[in-house]
Amino acid sequence: MKKNILITTILLCSLASCTGKNEPAPSPVIDNDSTDTYLSTKERGLYRTFFKPQIAWVGDVMPFYDESSETFHIFYLQDWRPAAGIIHPVWDVETKDFATYRNNREAIPLGKNYEQDVTIGTGGAIRAQDGKYHFFYTGEMADNKDCMQAIMHATSDNLVSWTKDKLFGYMRATEGYSPNDFRDACTFYDPDARIYRMAVSTLFRGSNAIAHYTSSDLQTWTPAPEPLIKDAPHFMECSDFFKMGNRWYMTYSSINAPRCVYYRYKDGDLNNPYGWSDPQPLDGHCYYAAKTAADKQGRRFLCGWLQTRAGTHDSSDWGGALVVHQIGLDGAGPNLICSVPEGVFNKYSKAVQPIEQKKEYTTLEQGVYRMDAAAGRAFVQFNRLRSPMRITCQLKRVSNNGIFGFTFAASSDEHKAHHLRFILEPDNNNKSDLAHDSEEKGQMNLFNIHRIRDDREYQITLCIEKSVAVMYINGKVAFSCRIYDMENNPWQIFCESGQIEISDLQMTTY
Repeated sequence: MKKNILITTILLCSLASCTGKNEPAPSPVIDNDSTDTYLSTKERGLYRTFFKPQIAWVGDVMPFYDESSETFHIFYLQDWRPAAGIIHPVWDVETKDFATYRNNREAIPLGKNYEQDVTIGTGGAIRAQDGKYHFFYTGEMADNKDCMQAIMHATSDNLVSWTKDKLFGYMRATEGYSPNDFRDACTFYDPDARIYRMAVSTLFRGSNAIAHYTSSDLQTWTPAPEPLIKDAPHFMECSDFFKMGNRWYMTYSSINAPRCVYYRYKDGDLNNPYGWSDPQPLDGHCYYAAKTAADKQGRRFLCGWLQTRAGTHDSSDWGGALVVHQIGLDGAGPNLICSVPEGVFNKYSKAVQPIEQKKEYTTLEQGVYRMDAAAGRAFVQFNRLRSPMRITCQLKRVSNNGIFGFTFAASSDEHKAHHLRFILEPDNNNKSDLAHDSEEKGQMNLFNIHRIRDDREYQITLCIEKSVAVMYINGKVAFSCRIYDMENNPWQIFCESGQIEISDLQMTTY
């Protein structure tokens, strides 16, 4: 009997390896799908959609689109844990659709312990008109008291092999800028002025600013008369500048609590540091260090990391998995919106049947769940998530005020559950937030959704892989969350206040 089992196992393993595919398939229903006992297991295996290296994590992201190969190169700081003195060299991974990744490799290694780039920080790639690729990045040397942070330069003919430019040396802060906070170079071409511009995150005479330099050849850089932005409310890490329509846009990440990715916009040229709009967030508090790249069709993508959480499962709040949003204009603008990239959406293509476990204060008629929280918390609970999953549904707010959403890691141990709550209370000073919280951890993530607060219907897309959950709403709002133990436990749709209807509920995997 044991021999037969062994032979069967070998045959099954051989058949699996012959397919050449390691993609997970929908798991069959098993006995404990009918239970709600809390299960906690350590994550294993590769992230296949929300990329992370197999034995490291994604730090600050620097995407670049190569038109010749129609490929995005996702440069990022490699976050080794524990660092052991290896403080984030630049690595690269390639993708065409943000759904599959290949060719993960080191691009720019750390310098020697006596060189300026003994620690490497954020920068980015740019292609010159002669076809050569240039990469400007941060070199940090804590022992250099005169210039702790500076901008360094590397070049490449193929985006794979990079050579550090020893003649360039390093570019230190010029007059008025802080020599100890001079990092995260963003180099871009201004088609209106026909020059290259470099933006550097820094302080200008003690206030938050973006330093401004110009060049005609990417070698010699001249300080502009004024910063690109000055007297800003946040220190602006990982800035990015691009044009959409007739406006200039910038994105940046604020290290000031709460940590967040923001955008601003302005009309006119970039020589005047004023005229920028007030900052507006692009995601919640767990998404960070995001920069953008556009393909040849002009579709622009925001690439950043979704943090891990120091504690039971992980050891750091810095770095995590790659999450990418497609960004565009809300109508004619000026506001930006976030939507799920087509490649990510389409990857989840195998239908999975949701299996209802239980429900309270909820009815199901002709495929529509109706929830009324007048007498208590209304919910419907479904079986355990077994695979990466895309959940889509149409959610209608029937009442004026409402608190409703999704619960993951739902179980008999209620304080382990994680809730993604819509808090929409127009009668309460127009309160309109998305919140990720749990009884055990408190509030972990928040995002104000004033731009959709008056909507009564919400098209929801939730993309889930391991502990990553990204929710898209009406093709405008993205909310990225780290939720451990989602895949091993039941999940719910709930309503705590008001009345809602859920229709067209679908689940797919890959």
